[in-house]
Amino acid sequence: MHPGEKNYRNQVIAGSESSRVNLLVLTTSIAFALVVSLFILVLGSILLYFTPVLESYAPVMVFAANLVGIVLGSRKAGMRVGVKGWLNGGLVGLGYMIIIIVIGQFVLEPQVLGSNLISTIFLGFVFGALGGMWGVNS
Repeated sequence: MHPGEKNYRNQVIAGSESSRVNLLVLTTSIAFALVVSLFILVLGSILLYFTPVLESYAPVMVFAANLVGIVLGSRKAGMRVGVKGWLNGGLVGLGYMIIIIVIGQFVLEPQVLGSNLISTIFLGFVFGALGGMWGVNS
């Protein structure tokens, strides 16, 4: 173990020490990503309400909030685990998108499994992997 590295050996759910995937870290990172996104969405809605910004920008703001939440949550996971940032971050992004899609199925009209839904999940994984790599290398 390197100096300053946290010991998560007793919480490893898959793989050897060099390929750790930690369920506690993934869960807390997904929760962090959801809170960050919610915070950004609240700020965006206040901005839309009190300024002359057009409501047509709302989808862009939602996309940006999701993107920032995924990247920051994945960065947190990468920093805490310390190895395989792309995998841990990608799993955070994947878990985040699955939670958002499940919530959307109940709140909005249900989506059919298609190319749009699959590309959304894929982008969640990709941006999560980028955030995880950023976290491991910072």
